Amino acid sequence: MACGFLLEAGMTFSHGDYSRIEEVKEKADTAEKLFRKSLGYCPDHRAYLGLGIIRQRKGEFKESIKLLEEG
Repeated sequence: MACGFLLEAGMTFSHGDYSRIEEVKEKADTAEKLFRKSLGYCPDHRAYLGLGIIRQRKGEFKESIKLLEEG
């Protein structure tokens, strides 16, 4: 299922192996794109959680809360 693959790929950039590699640039942006694309296929609370965490790290707390509530 495309939704699951995209979600797992997003998690790799935001929390997994790629998140710890300095040479990988724009990890949060890549993860966000993958989470949003996965939501285009199916709603999944983990994608909303990933997006919420990314927004929280950027200091965008209202948007983070909105995403977490939606998820």
